[in-house]
Amino acid sequence: MSKILIVAMTTLLATWAVACSSEAQPGTPSAEQSKLTGIVLDVAAGSLTQIETLSVQDDTGAKWNFEAEGYRGWLPSHVRDHMVQGLPIIVTYHEEAGVLLVDEIEDASSGG
Repeated sequence: MSKILIVAMTTLLATWAVACSSEAQPGTPSAEQSKLTGIVLDVAAGSLTQIETLSVQDDTGAKWNFEAEGYRGWLPSHVRDHMVQGLPIIVTYHEEAGVLLVDEIEDASSGG
């Protein structure tokens, strides 16, 4: 009887693992990602550890506004340092319902 229970539990766990691996992970963008390099114009913090919104100016002078809902990466203070020093960043983002959402922020001056 214990062999049947072990086989049943193993089968159940294997089925669960396969089902979970095919689902989109939290924070995974549902749309294609794009990258933008530019200078930080403004950053609004939702807390000490979370960016709420981000504005970046690209090399053509266009202003890009991003929301950072769900972004867990750079602290607002780090982004503000880049803004104050005029250091460029690379923002990887995707669009959902007309809103540009931050997926990743990198230091452009160090090549990523």
